[in-house]
Amino acid sequence: MTSWKGKAKKMDKEIIIKEKRLSKGKIIVGVILIIALLGSSAIFAAVQRQQPNQLIIQGSVKMEETNLNSKLAGTIEEVFVQEGDLVKAGDPLIKLTSETVEAKLQQA
Repeated sequence: MTSWKGKAKKMDKEIIIKEKRLSKGKIIVGVILIIALLGSSAIFAAVQRQQPNQLIIQGSVKMEETNLNSKLAGTIEEVFVQEGDLVKAGDPLIKLTSETVEAKLQQA
């Protein structure tokens, strides 16, 4: 028959052995995590070196395009606005030269 002191010593030894196993497991997990982190960093750096001047952005672009039509045939002599300028209704956009209109004005 063993005394309670003998049982306590045996239990202490078992606890110490289990703690050593746990610490080895934690060390192994830590080493694996560090290796994974270093590997992913190396892959990221390699990809960045291959595409150094590219910027990838997600989003949407809204555009509105308008066609201008005239009832008269003619040639655009001058453009008064640039792309991106704000205009109001009635603002002149272009100067149109029409031989037909000039001929009618001379007849009148």
